Amino acid sequence: AVYGAIGAKFVQLGREGGLLGYPLTDELGTPDGVGRFNRFQRGMIYWTPATDAHEVHGAILALWESMGWETSWLGYPVSDELPSNDGRASNFQHGIIFWNATRGAIALTDVITLDSGPITFSDSTALGGWCRLVINRNGDVTFSGHMHDSGFDTYEFAVAAVALTPSGIGYTVSYSGRAEGTSAGLPFGTPRRDDDWTESGNNPPIRDNWIEAAQSVFKVRVVSQDKLAGGLSDVVQDALKDLAKQGIEAGVKALIALVFA
Repeated sequence: AVYGAIGAKFVQLGREGGLLGYPLTDELGTPDGVGRFNRFQRGMIYWTPATDAHEVHGAILALWESMGWETSWLGYPVSDELPSNDGRASNFQHGIIFWNATRGAIALTDVITLDSGPITFSDSTALGGWCRLVINRNGDVTFSGHMHDSGFDTYEFAVAAVALTPSGIGYTVSYSGRAEGTSAGLPFGTPRRDDDWTESGNNPPIRDNWIEAAQSVFKVRVVSQDKLAGGLSDVVQDALKDLAKQGIEAGVKALIALVFA
């Protein structure tokens, strides 16, 4: 039997002549005791008191099933399948599954952390550290990092970084700072060897282009402050090469500097 909110959704989708075809099961309960569902010839409808009834089908359903259905980190669906960018997407409680003909179906969380990994130099520069860009589906962005001078000389530095999407949109961030070496403390002072930073802000372009932003390749370069523009150009090119290795041919369509309030 198909009834209640699931039945209403089935009717909305065109009944047996619509998207899902004929029902294959009666309404059943989920293992957690929260949800209800019906399986149909070409998909499923899930319902919970908090999320209402939504259909899931095709490649998006196949990926969600492989992840463990509602027991996965995605949770329950909160939308039907919708057109999105150059593909289709279904929203879940804790993320989204996106599909297009080129990349297939992929699951994306609501928060993406992009790490530089250790920042080091191949020459004798006694400067190193890391940086991190955390982007949220609602557009909130945090750029943080740490640089340490372990040598004698003092360094004025700039961090140039880009999060480059598969479609060629580059979200850029930068930070200029100073880490002091032993020379800054002579003869009796203590050098300020560490430079730590955290900057936060809300950026609507991230929110409005989340599916692409969440698939970004992150590249970072540390340069002297007067070479910041050149450093940014280099990291964009490095990011394009990484996308090419993944089989994604992206040209640079636009560079958007993220804003921190």
